[in-house]
Amino acid sequence: MLDVIHTSAILSHLLLLSFLSMLWRHRSTPYLCASIPDQGLASTTSDDPVQLKAMTACGTLYTCTITMHCVPIRTLAHCVFNVATCPPGSQGTYLDLVHTYQNSPLLPAHKSYITSMWQGCIYIDHCTMEGLSSVGNIQGGPADMLIVIFTSKSISPALKWVDNFVIFHVPSSYANTEGFTNYTYPYDLPTIMDITNPLGVPLHPIDIKGMDFNSWVSYVGFTWDLELHTVSLSIKKHLKYLAKICHSLHVDYSSFSQKECMSILGTLQHISFIYKEGCLTLPPFTSFIAKFPNDFTCRHAPKPIIEGLCWWEAILEKI
Repeated sequence: MLDVIHTSAILSHLLLLSFLSMLWRHRSTPYLCASIPDQGLASTTSDDPVQLKAMTACGTLYTCTITMHCVPIRTLAHCVFNVATCPPGSQGTYLDLVHTYQNSPLLPAHKSYITSMWQGCIYIDHCTMEGLSSVGNIQGGPADMLIVIFTSKSISPALKWVDNFVIFHVPSSYANTEGFTNYTYPYDLPTIMDITNPLGVPLHPIDIKGMDFNSWVSYVGFTWDLELHTVSLSIKKHLKYLAKICHSLHVDYSSFSQKECMSILGTLQHISFIYKEGCLTLPPFTSFIAKFPNDFTCRHAPKPIIEGLCWWEAILEKI
């Protein structure tokens, strides 16, 4: 399978990220400078105006390229480490918050500053609304606290990325019966629900969005196989991204707006975590984005972008 790579290969990729972060800290790279905190995201800026404009237009990246703007290094590094080193019988579960950006409660003192007007009346919101600039930080506080609560209850490792939670458990004991190995685990999904339900955590039902403990788990669009120690692009994301690339190739006259080009670039950056050779196709997109005078102008895609999209289409169609 072309979309499956062993987590050992990803570990080597993360070592490269560590090396680059060392260079950035010592300002040993041209143009690029970075702020790499002990926790959270590693943000990158540039002294080159053209590169800076392109990087500002880019979304979040999951891989290391010269055009990156923001890399959740620790999120993927922790998941890679857990998948690469998990013992036999390990399992993971995936949980998803309901309308995460509309379910984050507001402080009473802040409600008077966050109101909505509709049909001549002003309404006070008790929760955040999507589009609020500070909603990410507001949502991140309770989500981080939930991870702390899980850890205090010896439910670990537990990871989260925005509204996605993935929790692992490893066998506490096992017994061999008639050639089969039966594992015993210290906690299961009902144990987790006994913690989240009294707190009022708005989680999707498992049968709608999420999954019970299994030998593989879906997280940030990838399928992490704990038994084979591999990571692959999920079938749902694979079909979605292939359709998006095919549509971009066959759009009339291959004309794109800046928003459309940014969306395509974000998709390719995401799956470059699996298809590392695809990183070479990304720089033309950032250069192209930097040439848009405003958010409404459409421009014809240059040849390098069309060739890059054709390469991605050929790769994804082979699966």
